[in-house]
Amino acid sequence: MLKRFVGANILSTEILDNFSAVMIIDSSSWDIPEDLKWIFSGSGGSASKANCKLQLCYDYKTGEALLMEETQGTLPDQKYGRNIPPVIKKGALVIFDLGYWAFDTFWNIIRQEAFLLSRFNTKVQLWVKNDGDFIKVQLYEWLKQQATSAIETEAFLRKDEKFISIRLIAWKPPEEVVNVRKMKLRKNAKKKGYTPSKESLAFCEWSIFITNAGPEMIPGEMIRTCYRVRWNVELIFKSWKSVLNIHRTNVKNNPHRLKCELYAKLILAVIVHKLHRYIHSHMWKQERRELSCDKLWKHINSNKQKLHEKIKEGITCFIDYINSELDYIQVLCEKFHQNSRKTTLQMIDEMIGDIIPIRLTLLPLRKVLAA
Repeated sequence: MLKRFVGANILSTEILDNFSAVMIIDSSSWDIPEDLKWIFSGSGGSASKANCKLQLCYDYKTGEALLMEETQGTLPDQKYGRNIPPVIKKGALVIFDLGYWAFDTFWNIIRQEAFLLSRFNTKVQLWVKNDGDFIKVQLYEWLKQQATSAIETEAFLRKDEKFISIRLIAWKPPEEVVNVRKMKLRKNAKKKGYTPSKESLAFCEWSIFITNAGPEMIPGEMIRTCYRVRWNVELIFKSWKSVLNIHRTNVKNNPHRLKCELYAKLILAVIVHKLHRYIHSHMWKQERRELSCDKLWKHINSNKQKLHEKIKEGITCFIDYINSELDYIQVLCEKFHQNSRKTTLQMIDEMIGDIIPIRLTLLPLRKVLAA
């Protein structure tokens, strides 16, 4: 099926070429019948007592799923993240959301000689090195003093006697974005019965990221653009639920039947994404065009009866049919966008980022308070 595209299976741009892989990690969960709570436990309360969570580690450069594993819905992403470092390739860039924030995970990624990119957890303490000693810094107070809209600084994360050196890059988003963030923060706080602190509200005025990749690998102005590739996993889960119906089952209490259904759907997902990987990279390499994963899934779904008939006729007939469809798929399933808005891959390729952050020194706590 894929002989036409052999060798054209890796996305290539100036930034992506700096990494052996760009690994995006995320999860999605859904409720299942409560009789299965003993194998997939849920939170209970207003939610179901049975919940299945799927962990996915996806390589953006190749389009491959490097890790798919079903877990209980009650297993926090932060705890599961500690299982991920063994599958990380040397020289890879690993992109997380805040749900996976854990010092041990970051530490092990760096030990694998890999790189991380994450939003900053504002509840975590930062440190700087001053005259050979590590000193706490007050990021909240330091950011209040900045008149510029984009900054970059060096700092450390700490756990016990372990330190991780990071670059911290922060931007001031538009006022309407800040207002929405504060509104959501107040709404969630009211729901849980507390008032958000001034510090939490102040952090809404900044978008803050950390990485251990040097500026020669990811320039400061490209950090937020590179982080946007994480959205691809959200789109994958959306397709799996809307087309593959991965979250739906008629199983009531048979865990073996439930897992057979789930694994069959995941096998199909692997096949479809492998097909997407080859066609997408071929289109990108030849003409800087992109293949929509969502459109490909919907195209396959609308032609599933035809595909089924070809499979019954034999593998040769099936392969011939797929090869005859490849040119049509490239046209029908191409990713379209407004001329005024570039896709994330186009922005990375053309080095379209934010304004260049000003590099500043993060001051120790006593100097910030003195200022």
